[in-house]
Amino acid sequence: MNDCSVLLKHFAKGDDKELLKFARCVNEHQLYEIINSQHPQACEAMQTIIRVLSMDKNEGSEKYNFVIKHCISLISEEQLPQKVLVGIVGYLLVEINLMSTSLLLDLCGIFTEAIKSGVCRNEKYLELFAKVLCVISLKEEVFCKEGNESIMPGPQCKAYILNKVCSGRWHPNCVVPMASMFRGIEMNQEELHFIIEKMIRMLPSINILELPPLVYQLLLMSNQGFKRTIIAGIISYMTNVNIQIRKDSDVSNEIAGFSDHLLQPLKGTIILHITYAIKQDQDLGKEFLKYLKENPNNLSSFTLALSLAITRISRFRDTVFDILKSNIIKAYRDSERLVSCRWLRDSVHIPLTIEKFALDVIENSSLGWDQVTQGIMELGFILIDGFLSKTQWASSQVRYLGTTIILRCFKVHDIKREEIMEQIIDRIISRATAVVTHYISIFASIVNLINQYSIGIFSKLKQAIDHITSLSFQTAKEIMFILLPLFKANFLLRDYALSVLYKAVFSRSTEARKIAALGMIILLKAYKDMKHYDGFLNQLSQPAVSCSQEFNLVNIHSQSGSNVSHKWVKSEILRHLQRCLSYQASVRETVYKGFYYIAFAAPELQHFVSKILIKQFHKIYQSDSGLLPPLNFNTCLHTVNDETYVVEPMPTLIHYLYRLYAIKKPNEEINSSMKNINLWLNSVVSRMIKCEIEDFQLDKSADFSSATIIGRRNLILCRLIAQVYEVLIEIALRRNDFALADCEEAIRLYERYSQLTQILQESGNNPYGRSVKSKSGLDTMMSFDCISMLVRIVFGNGSINYRESQQIGSHDVDLNEVFQHCRSIGRIIFKAIIGETVHEAISVNDDVIRNKSLSLLQLETFGCLINTIYEHLSNKIEIFLEDLDILNGHTDDENEMTYALITVFQKFVNSALNTGTEFKMAHVAMTIISSLLQHLSKSAHRQFQNHYEWLLAICKHQVVDDLQLVKCFVDQLFTISNQTKDILEVLLTMSIDIHEQLGDVEEDVEIEKHNNFAIATEYTAAPTVLILVSSQIETALDNIDWLVCHLNSLIFDENIDQAESSRIYNQLEMTLYPKLTIVAQCLQEVMKSAIPTKTCTECSIKGVTRFYCSMVFLVKHHIQLFARKRGNISERFENLVKVSGSQVTPKVYAMLTYLQANRVVAENADDNKKKLKRKEKTNISSSSCGNVLRESRIIPSLVYAIENYEAHLIRLETKSKVKLMQYFKRSTSRDFKIHGATLQTIIDDDSDDDASKSPIKPSDKKDGNPRKKTKLKN
Repeated sequence: MNDCSVLLKHFAKGDDKELLKFARCVNEHQLYEIINSQHPQACEAMQTIIRVLSMDKNEGSEKYNFVIKHCISLISEEQLPQKVLVGIVGYLLVEINLMSTSLLLDLCGIFTEAIKSGVCRNEKYLELFAKVLCVISLKEEVFCKEGNESIMPGPQCKAYILNKVCSGRWHPNCVVPMASMFRGIEMNQEELHFIIEKMIRMLPSINILELPPLVYQLLLMSNQGFKRTIIAGIISYMTNVNIQIRKDSDVSNEIAGFSDHLLQPLKGTIILHITYAIKQDQDLGKEFLKYLKENPNNLSSFTLALSLAITRISRFRDTVFDILKSNIIKAYRDSERLVSCRWLRDSVHIPLTIEKFALDVIENSSLGWDQVTQGIMELGFILIDGFLSKTQWASSQVRYLGTTIILRCFKVHDIKREEIMEQIIDRIISRATAVVTHYISIFASIVNLINQYSIGIFSKLKQAIDHITSLSFQTAKEIMFILLPLFKANFLLRDYALSVLYKAVFSRSTEARKIAALGMIILLKAYKDMKHYDGFLNQLSQPAVSCSQEFNLVNIHSQSGSNVSHKWVKSEILRHLQRCLSYQASVRETVYKGFYYIAFAAPELQHFVSKILIKQFHKIYQSDSGLLPPLNFNTCLHTVNDETYVVEPMPTLIHYLYRLYAIKKPNEEINSSMKNINLWLNSVVSRMIKCEIEDFQLDKSADFSSATIIGRRNLILCRLIAQVYEVLIEIALRRNDFALADCEEAIRLYERYSQLTQILQESGNNPYGRSVKSKSGLDTMMSFDCISMLVRIVFGNGSINYRESQQIGSHDVDLNEVFQHCRSIGRIIFKAIIGETVHEAISVNDDVIRNKSLSLLQLETFGCLINTIYEHLSNKIEIFLEDLDILNGHTDDENEMTYALITVFQKFVNSALNTGTEFKMAHVAMTIISSLLQHLSKSAHRQFQNHYEWLLAICKHQVVDDLQLVKCFVDQLFTISNQTKDILEVLLTMSIDIHEQLGDVEEDVEIEKHNNFAIATEYTAAPTVLILVSSQIETALDNIDWLVCHLNSLIFDENIDQAESSRIYNQLEMTLYPKLTIVAQCLQEVMKSAIPTKTCTECSIKGVTRFYCSMVFLVKHHIQLFARKRGNISERFENLVKVSGSQVTPKVYAMLTYLQANRVVAENADDNKKKLKRKEKTNISSSSCGNVLRESRIIPSLVYAIENYEAHLIRLETKSKVKLMQYFKRSTSRDFKIHGATLQTIIDDDSDDDASKSPIKPSDKKDGNPRKKTKLKN
């Protein structure tokens, strides 16, 4: 019988004496064999041994300790059967309460070593460790043998053991079980914080697969406290986990493969854990929101995904989106600030990565991040909606980010496509036309991505078509052109659109009728047999060009039936279009344009279209050659309820009738109807030349008042006739390729046109002026190719071949052909500008441009071309610059060509400055230069440097008397200095020159003049240059405040090591204080200047007030540092305080005294005027009143800012023990007191004025009439 059987036999008999005797006889080796035996009752045997040995206080204690330790080692090895393991652990958990303190301490040592070696992966094992710590904490006194032997209370001993455990090295395999163990231990806040920080530090060392369990345990521990620490630690590690994986992948290919396939699902699991924890504990969610709000620069793909997942919790949804929107716009504004300020960009490096993070979230949403899909889509729409009407660069970038998110979600997530389309269509329908353009561009991009078999998407498109007639005409037009590729590919969608448009033809709304007419014209484009239709309809909707070019025409005959059915559909469309000719003038204009394009694209329909247009023309044409005028204008007007309307757009009809005649091919025979059109139009031209103003029942004596019925009718008639003359001018010029006789007729037509416009100008109703717009909605009836040809004739050299111009394009059809005209005009105008073509002076009759020279008009035209191409055709600017041939084709670099063009206009400016007369031309040239500079890339450092040197030379050596030109030079110098140099040194030099030119506030002070900038003269220094300097000072203070905020975030950033944070902080501090000192010196010079009180006092005082506010912000920052025990008063900061206190503040008080003295002088002058003119009661002039009111607001604000600054300095002085207030001296200028003598004088003057009034007659009192106040004359 073995020892285990003997032991169990005695245990069964219940003989404790025999059990004790047996326990004393066996040695440790036998005990080892008994415990390790595979006996079915090994658990009972172990419990029996422990119970028996615990009874022997003398000889059994050592064996008892041996058995306990050996059992714990067996538990850690995980070699026991589960049933035995559970039984042993359960018994030991009870037995630990009876163990001696020394044994408990020994067990703690065993557990600590096991944690280091990594054998404590069994949760049961660590459960015993937790129990041991709990029992130790309940002891009153514990004798600790390690280190300095001492007796300590149980809780202190437990804290000591925990400190020892956390200070040691943990095996990565033990981290997750340890986290579970610590949740069962009662700990104070200090111990808990120590444990949590240890576990967060262990995150990088554990197996990547164990991240979700460890995060889960940490989130459970957050119930005990330190939620912010846990959230920040998890986010910080998950943000950098990709970097850690990348480092490990350099060593192991297995890790690299793992990271690509499983890392994102693991992150998704962690996001789920955090989201679920926040649902259970809303305080945890609040801490996350605080972290997100206080760390805007720490945004990452993981943080963004976690934020979006939390938006599914309704309580936090709006708050999270608001914070994200705020952080995103801040990121773009910070990027814009860094780009615009060189010294700030050199000091701080903040990469703009928000777009990359957003795209990463979208891509990862298909790899286990499903919970963020809805949030990222909503974020895209929120970013677009929130910044839709704002024009700043940062706002436009946020809109672009929102657009990118929406389009990417549409590509990646099939399930969200229908919802995205619905959201966009709802916004297009419900928003105003002014802000819907961006959504239309998104809609166009999405149409390019639509699969024609996506049934759900097409149901949403039908919804858009249902509402299309309720939209504005411009919006509906763009939507129809965007849907055109789908109309070509899907006959069901096309037929549905036709049915909607047919109904709209009979609508009572004019807009709906116009949309119906245009829509039917567009739908004709969906047929393959109309081969040339694509280019011409694009004129009606330029934004839709890009999204339509990627689609090719498809053969739809197999889908919609035979050619017969197609002809029937086209005939139905044409029949409805013909019906529209009985509607309003705007509807007819749309139909006339459409008919022309139909005839051009489908020659078989040309005869049909010409018959309709000729029929309409005969309604207004008087065939008798002896009648003047040849057109019946009265039939084009209709009066209803004393209001006159245009019912027949005669200019549009004649214009497109002639273009229909001009469609003929070179070798094509002209049919009789076309010959008749030519004869009729020639007759109209010749007879309209003979017409006098009186023939139209209009002359200068006619009524043109908009307040009378006849006057309003005459105005409309006059505009209509003027537009007809404009159309006839083009017909006369183009019918024989600009022949000499035709040009003479065109001049005579223009003379008649000028007479009409002169009448309208004298009446204040010029149709092309700023006050009134054309009722017909046409700015000009002359086509772009005709204007282009006129420019070539007037400014070009050599003969003009009109047939060559037709190759460029004679129908104004799309952006490409518009660009060709811009190229032609730009090339000719530029040659005229640089002097390659010379022309005699051209007389100008128009009052708007009569006072402008020809060269000035050329410059303005070229500037408009440059702005137009940059705004609408930016992708073709390189071609435009190449056409100018500035560098003779030596380079194709856009920056080089742009700067070469800038140098041309620099020469114009130099020439104007040398002559001293052509300041207007120089101003226009500088405007063009500013526009070109905005489109130089960031890499054009040499070009910016050259232009800066040119500006600097002008400002230093050139005296300019034109204030607008001075403003251009100085403003551009400051802008480029801010982008490429250190602007503060330039501002300081300019401030010194302002002081020299204006003089000192103290008259007895002599100023040594250096004349650093010749452009700053006594005439230009104030207000022109001073206002610009003050504006740049405020901008510099904004940048400094931003840098202080960045320092605050750096100090309180929990993700940066303290040593690294201190290093970066010191570097930024070395930049901050010198810059702020220079600003203080600039303000010192400004405050010393004798500024004219009526011009720029306000901007100067606001600048210095802003300086003291920035100083308060900086002092608060230092107070916060001392509160965190990290404060230090550096020598640079002390020097800054010294400059502000001993140099700036005294000059501010001197300036206030100067302003007060000047105001008293002005008031005395007004009093003298009042005494001379007693009848005109004038206490103070209106300008003086305005100055007093402004000073009453800004001067107290300045004094308060100084007081506030000094108050915060006193607080900082108390905390730092550094005497900072020694540089300040209290002045009497800030004391406001009432002078009794002055007040009494004012009261006496008022009494004298009252006595001088006429007395009330006694009869008035008798009659009981109320006393009337005498009205004073001003």
